Amino acid sequence: MEWKEQKSFFQTALAVEEEVGIQVAHETHRHRAMFTPWNTAALLDEFPALKIAADFSHWCCVCESLLEDQSEVLHLAMERTIHVHARVGHSQGPQVPHPGAPEYAAELAAHEAWWRQIVKNRIAGKASFLSITLEYGPPNYMPTLPFSNQPVSELWDICLWNAKRLEALFPDWCSD
Repeated sequence: MEWKEQKSFFQTALAVEEEVGIQVAHETHRHRAMFTPWNTAALLDEFPALKIAADFSHWCCVCESLLEDQSEVLHLAMERTIHVHARVGHSQGPQVPHPGAPEYAAELAAHEAWWRQIVKNRIAGKASFLSITLEYGPPNYMPTLPFSNQPVSELWDICLWNAKRLEALFPDWCSD
């Protein structure tokens, strides 16, 4: 969407949110208005009431990095996050084959640091909630082997591994 269309969309979304009294989180996702850190920052600056669903794995892919040069935007985004898509991305894609694999330790550490900061922000702001979704996708979103299209990891195992990891990281914030 062009900037004018984005502004119109988010103005309307915020008006509806206020009318119905339900907080809405807008996802940081490729091929959407919040597909880059800098466009998201512009929207968050324009609309102080705007809240996000942080899926920074997409930003890693779009920026081809672990966002080392985006600390100011990340800070702003983490302050406005009310929902987390807990998926670990990398510089060439939105989803690592398995977040526990040692070759993705740097990616896991970066994402977990962002999630910890979001939780700290929510606690400091005396938030009544923070929702987290395990956001790993099935094949072909998940990497697959050539010629067979077989997933390189078992989706259920990844989700269980990540759920246990989140429970260990945030024991006071995770519930059944």
